[in-house]
Amino acid sequence: MATYCIRPPRLGARSEGAVKHFKLLWIEDVFQFGHGTYQSCKELERHFNSHPMLAGESGKPTKLEEPYPRDVAEPSIYETVVAHAEGGELVQVRNNKQPRSVNSKDGYLTKQGEIFKTWNVRYFKLQGSELRYFKDSSAKEPLRVLDLDQCTGCHFQGDYKGKHHVFSLTFSWRTFYIFGASDEESKEWVNMINWKLNTTKQEL
Repeated sequence: MATYCIRPPRLGARSEGAVKHFKLLWIEDVFQFGHGTYQSCKELERHFNSHPMLAGESGKPTKLEEPYPRDVAEPSIYETVVAHAEGGELVQVRNNKQPRSVNSKDGYLTKQGEIFKTWNVRYFKLQGSELRYFKDSSAKEPLRVLDLDQCTGCHFQGDYKGKHHVFSLTFSWRTFYIFGASDEESKEWVNMINWKLNTTKQEL
């Protein structure tokens, strides 16, 4: 399931902590999205109310469940539409849940230890200006909370000491080395963290 927002020139969708943005084009007085054309955003919204399936080039098809607020801040990271339903199950959009902010992300990543340099799987949560990591997704208290206001950079490294998909998170007192299941997943984290860092700088 995913929350979504239609805001030209993009449609944003959030599912299981992953945020995707898809380009919404305005061509010859109509909106073009994927392989369909629509006279207005309302018409596109009605389409997804009836056929709420969407897939990007980097993910599995997901069902759009509920809209999220139009005034929430969101990063400009776009995906290309590869599929969205033109028929199928008719689903009523449910509005009985609290909408979730898109400017957050969570999931399992592997982190290098500080002292023994071993690699351990941890559950990460990015929300606001904090990056927290937990022993697993069921843990109530984080093992550590990193204040991104103190972060000086986040960069995709690729291969690092025999590991793949590695990215670095640098503070004045330590550089963290972390990797996801793929280059794409790690780059999503890098893009989101850098968006957070750039947004914080603009607010100062």
